[in-house]
Amino acid sequence: MPASDATSSRERRLLLCADLGELDRLGAFARDIGRDERLNGDQIFALELCLEEAVANIIMHGGPGEHAGKHIAVTIMRGAPSLMVCLEDDGGPFDPTAVPPPKVAASLEEARVGGMGVHLIRKLCTDMRYERVAGRNRLTLIFGPRADRPA
Repeated sequence: MPASDATSSRERRLLLCADLGELDRLGAFARDIGRDERLNGDQIFALELCLEEAVANIIMHGGPGEHAGKHIAVTIMRGAPSLMVCLEDDGGPFDPTAVPPPKVAASLEEARVGGMGVHLIRKLCTDMRYERVAGRNRLTLIFGPRADRPA
C-alpha cells in the first residue's frame, strides 16, 4: 500500500494494514502534517497521540475472526483554524463516543493500567464523532481552537 496519497493540497490520506507495526508510519505521517501546518510541539504531540491511540484501538479491538478489520484509512483535511481527521476501518461496529469516562482510582494500588485511550482522545481533540457507514466505522476527530482554552 502507498505510504500516503496526496488527494489535494488540503487533504492527505494514509492507508494502513490492521497491524501494530503500522504505528510508526502513522506517527511519521502525523508529524509531517503537523510540520506542514506549522503546528507547535504540543499540537503535533496531541495529533500523533490521538491517531496512534485510535488506530491501536481499531487494530486490537476491531473484532474477532471474520469481524476483524483488515485496513484503516486515515484522511486529514486541513483548513484553518482546524484539522479534521477521518479514520475509517472495516472492523466490527464500535462507537468510541459511547465509552463512559474512566473511573478515578481511590489510590495508586487500585489504579489499573490501560483503558485511557478514548479519554485521552476526548481531552486532546476539540470534537469526536462516530458513525457506521456502508459497513465501515468512521471516526471523525477535530483539532482546533477551543472555547475553554487559548488558541
